[in-house]
Amino acid sequence: MMRGTITRLVLVVGGCIVASFAAEAHDLVVCAYGCQYSTVQSAVDSARSGDTIRIGSGTYFENVLIDQKSLMLVGAGEDKTTIDGRFRAPVFMIGTPGEGVDLSKSVTLVGMTITHGRGTTGGGIAVSAETLKIQYSIVASNSATVSGGGIGLQTDLSASMTHTVITHNRAPVGGGIKVDAESVMLISDSTVARNTADLQGGGLQLDEAASVAVTGTTFSDNAARVDGGGIYVSNGIPAPGLSLTNSSIVENIAARDGGGIFSRGRVVSDHTVIARNSAGRRGGGIGAFVGDRRVSVQLNDNFVIQNTAGTRGGGIFSDQYTPQALSITSTTIQDNQPDECNAVSGCP
Repeated sequence: MMRGTITRLVLVVGGCIVASFAAEAHDLVVCAYGCQYSTVQSAVDSARSGDTIRIGSGTYFENVLIDQKSLMLVGAGEDKTTIDGRFRAPVFMIGTPGEGVDLSKSVTLVGMTITHGRGTTGGGIAVSAETLKIQYSIVASNSATVSGGGIGLQTDLSASMTHTVITHNRAPVGGGIKVDAESVMLISDSTVARNTADLQGGGLQLDEAASVAVTGTTFSDNAARVDGGGIYVSNGIPAPGLSLTNSSIVENIAARDGGGIFSRGRVVSDHTVIARNSAGRRGGGIGAFVGDRRVSVQLNDNFVIQNTAGTRGGGIFSDQYTPQALSITSTTIQDNQPDECNAVSGCP
């Protein structure tokens, strides 16, 4: 092991220092031949909180459990290090379900491809109890039987994702990513593309009271066989919230409603392009289906262009019953078919 940072621990009894010792954070190295560890799981089992595991080039056929430890796992690059789950279980299982949430523990994944995982909630990465951070990675060709084909974030958790590609994953709900109730996720400078939901939320789904902030990210070519080809924002009290900034929602498909975005919650979109999405029925670009609930869709300085719907609301469809619920400012809405905006309370 290579020496890392040192944290000094001091034992005090009766106001007097009686012992002092150092706890070291180590780098553990994994590679196919010649390293102390030949598997990721063996390094994880040996590691202590605060350690870094460096994974060499190659493909590792593993299903890795990380529980009650704060660790950083660093691959040689997303095109060089692959963790392959062989469709036996999620590739990474962060925490053990049912053991309680501990957000003081975090797992960071950097520079790797995570593929061929299969799980219930979370096919590639199943997050049950700790904070997840993923950077400069690819999560591809994973599946889940319930939700979160690529990443499944369960209740009351936190995650962040940056410079990462989520692609070709599949689940009934949240083909790419599923964020469960009361969880928070930050997504920046990433791509969520070509994921599929058998029901809803081809790229991303948010559940009750969840919060997702998206910046500088593209959702493209995702598909849902029912609603929300790109993103599905569910309902609930309080309603889940989605914010989009400097992002693109393009060429997503829903068989029924909400080709780009289907929302029963709160959506705030700034400086974002919503283009060339399609819905089989209503809301090619955005479909807001919330009745008289106190939720809203706010668009500021967006482009909603070249979207299509089978019946109404090629650009935007809304069944919201209060004028305040649909707010559109400094936004271009054009070249949508069969119409630009169709809203019960009228289009601003």
